[in-house]
Amino acid sequence: MITYSPPSKHTEKLRTFDDQVLENLTKSIINESQVLKSASIISPSSSFCDRWTKKTEMSGLAYHRSESCHNLLRSPQLLSNHLFIIGGELPECSVDMLQQLIGNRLAAPFSLFNVQLDFRDIDIDRFNSVKVDLDLMMRINKITNAYLGDETSDITYDFTSSNRVHTFEHHTRKLKIKKDLIDNLKDRLSISPEDFLESAIQEIKTTKRGT
Repeated sequence: MITYSPPSKHTEKLRTFDDQVLENLTKSIINESQVLKSASIISPSSSFCDRWTKKTEMSGLAYHRSESCHNLLRSPQLLSNHLFIIGGELPECSVDMLQQLIGNRLAAPFSLFNVQLDFRDIDIDRFNSVKVDLDLMMRINKITNAYLGDETSDITYDFTSSNRVHTFEHHTRKLKIKKDLIDNLKDRLSISPEDFLESAIQEIKTTKRGT
């Protein structure tokens, strides 16, 4: 499951985004290169880590291993990763508790993927699906942040000053606008996901050729 911390449970529609703006943002998301570059494996089993890394080498991910939850929470990789693979049982805490602990530290989208030590190819297929979905959410988050606040976004994403949000009366209002924009973009991408999927597959192929 991908976790994204919502700004508020009571979010109203604050503005209607121009259709051309939404179209430009959607194209930027599709054309953005793979954002998800690394993942953490939490497992005391070194053989599981070796097998998992070999089986998923086509994913283009760099892996960081933590032998336990405590080790992960003390690791600097916690804040640099957004995908966490849990191999086997976690004696220190439940998966739900770990998700809560990570959520308290990460504001951006992240995902926990729980798999048995004797995983099968079907688990790899599920993992690939989760990875693509999470990368999509990270692309949406990145482009949305650029549109709403990054001063370099006019050049990077060809946005003009007339169609950007420069200032907000209050931080909460900005978060509500961001959630509204994210929901709009998710709806657009869900209508024709084949463009994004094709982009993601091409990115994986390109990454593989470059290794």
